[in-house]
Amino acid sequence: MSGDRLARGTVFAMGAQVAAAALGFALTLFLARRLGPTLFGRYGVIISFLAWAEFLVITGIPDAASRAIAADDRRRRGIFRAGLRLEALAAVLLFTGFWLAAPWFSAALFHNPELTGAFRLAAVDIPFYALFALHIGYLRGVRGFARQSVAITVYAAMRFLCTAALVLAGLSLQGALLGNAAGSLAALVLARLLVTRDLRRAEESDHPAAGLAAYALPLVTGVLLFNALISVDLWMVERVVAVDGEVGLYTAIWNMARTPYFIFMGLSVVLFPGLSRVLAAGDAEKARRQVAEAVRLFLLIVLPLVAVAATTGSGLMGLAFSEAYEPLRSGPLFAVLIAGYALLSFGLIWSAALTAHGRPLLVAGINLGLLALQVVLTGLFIPRYGLSGAVMATLITGGISLFAGMVCLSGLFGVRPRLLTPLRALLAALAAAGVTLVLPGSGALLILAYAAAGLVYLAGLYILGEITRDELVGYGAQLAFRRSPNRPDRTPAP
Repeated sequence: MSGDRLARGTVFAMGAQVAAAALGFALTLFLARRLGPTLFGRYGVIISFLAWAEFLVITGIPDAASRAIAADDRRRRGIFRAGLRLEALAAVLLFTGFWLAAPWFSAALFHNPELTGAFRLAAVDIPFYALFALHIGYLRGVRGFARQSVAITVYAAMRFLCTAALVLAGLSLQGALLGNAAGSLAALVLARLLVTRDLRRAEESDHPAAGLAAYALPLVTGVLLFNALISVDLWMVERVVAVDGEVGLYTAIWNMARTPYFIFMGLSVVLFPGLSRVLAAGDAEKARRQVAEAVRLFLLIVLPLVAVAATTGSGLMGLAFSEAYEPLRSGPLFAVLIAGYALLSFGLIWSAALTAHGRPLLVAGINLGLLALQVVLTGLFIPRYGLSGAVMATLITGGISLFAGMVCLSGLFGVRPRLLTPLRALLAALAAAGVTLVLPGSGALLILAYAAAGLVYLAGLYILGEITRDELVGYGAQLAFRRSPNRPDRTPAP
């Protein structure tokens, strides 16, 4: 993948993830205020558990198909057909299992038998979202990043609109769960149209489904473990604390704090097929450069997020949620939890890199160890420290995840941490955080403070020499128009 195309793909994918995260954030605010802490807490637990279960069908087969298409796109028609058969079967099996196991989920796992009906209603989303994920995997494999970004953004928008409409119609928690499924169905229709147009131009071919299944099994195991890792703190709060108001409060904090996860999902979905293609070509040096750039982007994005969250946590929680969510108490918890999730989100990068390298079992093993650690820490800390214990456990596990990921990237790709990049980013992030301390930090003025902090951060990176004018202009140009490798670069010279 050329540098120009990688840059364009990164901008498109991360832009879509940011848009989806913003719409998800808006939906969180709407539901938190409309449902209240008790029902919103139940909604958060159900959706988080559904999302975890759906990784059985939205990662393994779609990612295996994406990787196979990226390696040989001339056979993409056959690969997609094989993936579609497998994905449909997996979706039916998961839907049936989730429906039958709903009483056990609610009673045994969460000690709340009242959730059985809601779990079953949530399961309606499974077949629609599974097939949508396969179509997204196809677009990723053919490097259709713009089309992929449109589909992801439309999914988030339709999920918001359908959910809001049903809740406003008086369906409350049931409407929120049905709206989630309606959004997936609408997005699936669009993704099908986008994929069908490309398939018409593809050569007729065949591909064994067994090959996709063999690759998908260890891959989905690692992904399931990772996504349990970023959800188990909420599940443990529901199980151990068992106070509806407290669970609702933590659900609100948890939804806000996972912002880094959604942002870096965009980076990982671009890195995976591009790195798979480079490794298949045997270009180890280019692979090293791609992974090193992904690590650099992670540092440049995550440090200002954490720094600004530390200074504006209470103001943001007050702006986003009602007084029922105790912003003065939830703000500091949010600031620490977003740091923990920022560290855990690095797992998206090293997992994508290791999987592209053909090491999905290593990814699964590391994530299993991290999940076990998180369960032990939350089990020890929550009974003693309450919600603060869940936050502390996540921060500790996130730090260990970052260390383990860097060790793997160093060993497999030869990526070494450059001390200047985190140092420059930290200095610029502290300057940005200082802006939020000086400017008003409450109400709608907080949005202006964030905009000013962003400008200060970019200026700081430029002054310190971490980013150049060429980089800023070049990435901006990716949003303005698409350039092919054969088209001349018309980016203005400095």
